[in-house]
Amino acid sequence: MTINEIKQSFNTAILDGDIISKTNFLFIDDENIVNRNGKKINLGLKLEWPIIRIISNDYFILVDRDSSSNKKINAWIINTNGTIESSFYIGNALDLIVTQNGIVTSYSKCSLDTSRIFSTTYRSPNYVSDIEEASSKKFIHSEGLAVFDFKGNCLFKYMSDSRGKNFIPFKEIYSFLKKDENTIYLLADLFEGGFTILEFSLNNYNVKKKQNLKEIIPKNHLPRAMTKIDNTWYFLMINFEEMEKGDLDNLKTYLFKMKNTQILDKVGECCFSVKMHGNLGGSFSILLGIHDIKRSPCYLKI
Repeated sequence: MTINEIKQSFNTAILDGDIISKTNFLFIDDENIVNRNGKKINLGLKLEWPIIRIISNDYFILVDRDSSSNKKINAWIINTNGTIESSFYIGNALDLIVTQNGIVTSYSKCSLDTSRIFSTTYRSPNYVSDIEEASSKKFIHSEGLAVFDFKGNCLFKYMSDSRGKNFIPFKEIYSFLKKDENTIYLLADLFEGGFTILEFSLNNYNVKKKQNLKEIIPKNHLPRAMTKIDNTWYFLMINFEEMEKGDLDNLKTYLFKMKNTQILDKVGECCFSVKMHGNLGGSFSILLGIHDIKRSPCYLKI
């Protein structure tokens, strides 16, 4: 594997970003200044916990994770000239991924509405009360997963809209990976126990189990990002036992390769990060560091 630092001229801390390649990247710093391939964009927005992702060469999405209940807008579609094309509310998103068909968001398990999972009373799939409808609009972050169009219309809410075999209860989605413009891989922590890769269709919102990781994740390790080259999966993991020791200078992120469906081999390591995500084809964006928050973001290519 190769690790490339993305040098940027700002003497500030990078809060989030998206790295497609060494020359195609997007960052936002702690002064809310956007860096698009080296171009500085000042949007004049005051953000608490930004998430930023590339949509295309001309557009990107910016989301503020601030969970203030009085906030009516926390997502913006912006062109590379800094013009806001649309703005809307998507709730207190934990992470997101973008395709040509929409925006897929995940939400923290702390906000998850588990009433459907543990309920012993079943109702007609077509029955939605006025109270539930109002609640779902106000508390979209209780859905676990949602899909929006680029105008902010909510197209799908996982806890409310999934039906039958397409409802696989999960605690939280830890990572996304785009298979193609119509399909997303989800790294899910299931209620039945353990991590599983789910395949989620944006055509019909069907979800199915792709790969069970429960028995093969090494002890004390937590997967945080994934990528795929042909039929081979790779995962970036952190060792939470090392984290509990508090030695920030020596923390690492570990790269694992799935040799087959039963074995994960450690094949490399890199700097520790609290923010990372994978791109299809064997690369990772590695952003904010826990110790040196002003270090350069990294692009890891397998």
